[in-house]
Amino acid sequence: MPNTDFYNTLRERLHQTTSWPSVYMFKFILSNDNQKMALLRKIFEQDSRFFEKTSSRGNFISVTVKLVMLDPDEVIAYYRKVAEIEGVMML
Repeated sequence: MPNTDFYNTLRERLHQTTSWPSVYMFKFILSNDNQKMALLRKIFEQDSRFFEKTSSRGNFISVTVKLVMLDPDEVIAYYRKVAEIEGVMML
């Protein structure tokens, strides 16, 4: 799970590089596991657009989620929720 310094740095960069509110693109890689995918979908269940791509061997799924975010703190809140799912890589 990322530490507080990571989130503080991310918050600063998002403030500097993005006008808010904005459509934010989250990217994740996870094992091809229906349970983990269901948990991820539950976190982003409201007004989000999901794009999924399965790896050539079918072991992993690359997931892109687009969602309107009000500010960097909202982005970080989503990242913190996803960090609780074991084995999900946040890009």
